[in-house]
Amino acid sequence: MVQITDTVKMMFSMSGSVLFLLTFSSVISEVVDFSECREFFYDGKPPVIPGILENSRSQRDQFKTICQKYAGLYKYATFYDITNRIPVFSAYKFHEDKKIERPGNEWMVEPELEVSSDEMGMPYENQATDEDFFNNSYSVNRGHLFPSCHSGDEDIARSTFTYTNTVPQKISFNSGSWNRMEIETIKVMSKYCRDSKYNRNVLAHVLTGAVPGNMSE
Repeated sequence: MVQITDTVKMMFSMSGSVLFLLTFSSVISEVVDFSECREFFYDGKPPVIPGILENSRSQRDQFKTICQKYAGLYKYATFYDITNRIPVFSAYKFHEDKKIERPGNEWMVEPELEVSSDEMGMPYENQATDEDFFNNSYSVNRGHLFPSCHSGDEDIARSTFTYTNTVPQKISFNSGSWNRMEIETIKVMSKYCRDSKYNRNVLAHVLTGAVPGNMSE
């Protein structure tokens, strides 16, 4: 079972960079180094985690760099821990607050994380599934790191419904203070984060991560 999210940290700056510290469908993503999708990181530079993530590449087999592709285009990037079956962070671009309807809950898996891409070979070994979120006594559900409400595009919104972008969150937290923070940061980014190099349109590079722990409360 994946570890229960104990703490999720969010911070933001006004410089245009934001830090937010059964049957399955497949998302057509690519487990490649972040140089292929560096556009989702501020100034095109993925974070450096000494001995773990350096020069856009994972330094350990436990961690995978994923360029999340949907409808033929990269939508965001995810650093994923296949041992604990939980994302470390997702990185994406926020352009503006466009009102779109939340897609249906069709959750996807990443076949490239598995030894076999045969979807019938479940349960998956290297990523979470529904059982990790609902067959437990902790009252948790699926919490987006890249929230669909930050997408501003229907295809991007759909692409966020993948288990590689999802951490277990307390239901009361996910639908409560976390949801309010997602909405409030839209207001902040729309007001203060601008593309200073080009047309001054709304633009923020966001990095959202989870700090897993063993506590149920």
